[in-house]
Amino acid sequence: MKTYELVLNKQQAIVISKALELLSRIHMGQFSEIRNLFIKSINMQEALEIEKIIKDKIYPNLGGTGHYGITSKEINEDARVAWDIQQEVRYKISWNENPNGGFGVNFDEPLWTSKSEHRPKLKINND
Repeated sequence: MKTYELVLNKQQAIVISKALELLSRIHMGQFSEIRNLFIKSINMQEALEIEKIIKDKIYPNLGGTGHYGITSKEINEDARVAWDIQQEVRYKISWNENPNGGFGVNFDEPLWTSKSEHRPKLKINND
């Protein structure tokens, strides 16, 4: 299997992780995540109306705040691949920063959701 290596600093890895999580959540129908990015600079009522229009068009069977889970058959495989990479980055950074562990999903072993891709591996160099 051909692999690719990307060298990042911590901040770059965090930004990529956040972007991948956002992509996955949008695929799941969590369009409120887009709104949350701009919460301080938008009109909330207009944002909610736009969000409803988009959600009704893309996922007409989901009402209100409903969304699909990451393992749902309704979700594009790219969303699962993005989710898996995001989890691996979040997990490794959390344990690297806090070797004794901590509380929350950051310290939970990543749940593998992709059916088509190999599990991503992140190596952190503390040099």
